[in-house]
Amino acid sequence: RMDGYANYDPIAYWRARYAAGGNSGPGSAGRLAAFKTSFVNGFARANRIANAIDLGCGDGRQAAGFDIPAYCGVDVSNVALAHCRARLGDDPRKRFLSFDGFPASASGHLALSLDVVCYLTDSSVYEAHLARLFGCAERYVILYTSNFDCEVRDAHIRHRHVTRDLRRLQPKWNLIAHVPNPF
Repeated sequence: RMDGYANYDPIAYWRARYAAGGNSGPGSAGRLAAFKTSFVNGFARANRIANAIDLGCGDGRQAAGFDIPAYCGVDVSNVALAHCRARLGDDPRKRFLSFDGFPASASGHLALSLDVVCYLTDSSVYEAHLARLFGCAERYVILYTSNFDCEVRDAHIRHRHVTRDLRRLQPKWNLIAHVPNPF
């Protein structure tokens, strides 16, 4: 654990942020969300994805654009999940679960982790997230994250060289594409 991250708890951070009226941040709206939504939907169509699990779905702004036959958003914040249900509760293709109640045996053709990894500053939490993500993926994983090691001044953000870490942590999986963020 890096010194600047010693007192940061990502679960407490996101629960407090949503409870105070905050949202999932700028990555879940505008051109960043449009880029991710377009990529995920195109990938899902091209690979005949019938179901997906999104670990860290946030407030549902991003999920609103996903066109996947069966989507399950999972988050640590019950307030964020309430926003998801209010926003998307009429869509029978989408459901939302608390991370605490998410079954360990759950799986989907595709597992998503979009803008989550950089907030997992503690190495054990980061590695547990990746284990859970790859553990629930039947065929594919999409990670939207930085991919370099870098310390930043914000105690709640840590950039990591994820592809290097995955070669060590998930050696049975293969990287099939790296799509740079055009923004």
